[in-house]
Amino acid sequence: MLETRVYDASNLRKTRLSYVQQHGVWLMQHKDEYAGWQGGVYRRTVMEYTHYPSRRIIGLPLRSRSTLEKGASLLSASRTHTTKRGRLHRFK
Repeated sequence: MLETRVYDASNLRKTRLSYVQQHGVWLMQHKDEYAGWQGGVYRRTVMEYTHYPSRRIIGLPLRSRSTLEKGASLLSASRTHTTKRGRLHRFK
């Protein structure tokens, strides 16, 4: 887990990243962004990954979802799909 804090006298932006190890590579799994000094999570991003070892592709983003307040409202979602010929398509 990694946490960053950027602040001045009246503002704070805190971000916490958690990672998962897949096939020997550490990849970001959750990104939590906090509101203010005492605030809780106001935005969470969750990533899912896929891999194609025969093509030497590890950690290809498969899905990404961003929500407000730990899942209350969906902000954005995207998905990556590959065809049999190896072409990438990104759906939003």
